[in-house]
Amino acid sequence: MKSYPIQALTNKISLPRKLSGKIAPIQQHQQPPKYDESNLSGTVRSNDFLIKAQAFAPLPPIKPVVKSRKDLENDFQSYHDKRICSVRSAITTFIIIIILFIITGVIIGIAFAVINSQNSSGTANNNNQNSLSTPSTVSVTSSVIIGSQTGSSCSSYTQINDPTRSISTTGLTSSCDNSYIFNSSNGGAWIRFVGSGGTALPTSSPGLNHCGGYLSGWYNNSLPTTTNTIVTGTACFETYSGTCGFAVDISVILCPASTNYYVFFLPPLYVCNARYCTT
Repeated sequence: MKSYPIQALTNKISLPRKLSGKIAPIQQHQQPPKYDESNLSGTVRSNDFLIKAQAFAPLPPIKPVVKSRKDLENDFQSYHDKRICSVRSAITTFIIIIILFIITGVIIGIAFAVINSQNSSGTANNNNQNSLSTPSTVSVTSSVIIGSQTGSSCSSYTQINDPTRSISTTGLTSSCDNSYIFNSSNGGAWIRFVGSGGTALPTSSPGLNHCGGYLSGWYNNSLPTTTNTIVTGTACFETYSGTCGFAVDISVILCPASTNYYVFFLPPLYVCNARYCTT
């Protein structure tokens, strides 16, 4: 077998024309630039490099939020409780507003009554308002006998004979019931009414501008029929707001005698011209 040197074989082999010449390097898939913090020291990186490095950075995994049934029930119960509290708050606020409106109406009614009474009695001075006698324009006279107020209510009372207190009397003709007659040490006085003006408080309102005053006082209850029994009730005074625009607590007792009579425990009145009426 004939042998040839290696150099001779190399010279005899000729490459095809298409493969002859310079062979281009194989194009590989372009990899994203690696972001290496160790190379940043002393080196200024371009914005393009930073943007490409961030674009290929992996995103953190998203974990779905899953609530248990107990958590959902607690959330629903909390929402339900908040709705109930909101409704209760709205109802409470509405009730408070209504109460404030009512109180404001009562105060305005009393204020108008006081202003009217002052205008009607503009020519009368303070001495006339606090006097215990009927003004000279009235042909009848009044009298007051002060009692001790220390014993039995049927024997230690103050006696008032005042025809101007009658429910048939109209207009401002006398004083307010804020004088010393009603100012005893225990917040009022036992009063017995006598004479033609009447012996007891009426049990219905006679109307405004009666009984010698502008605000007419009446007993908002039934008078007792049993003797020697003290009954507690209310004296109402008619104003613009109604027949019982304001009220005070009073007591009454039916005293035995040949002719039974009533004695009333009456406090002084803080509004002028307000008076207790009689019938």
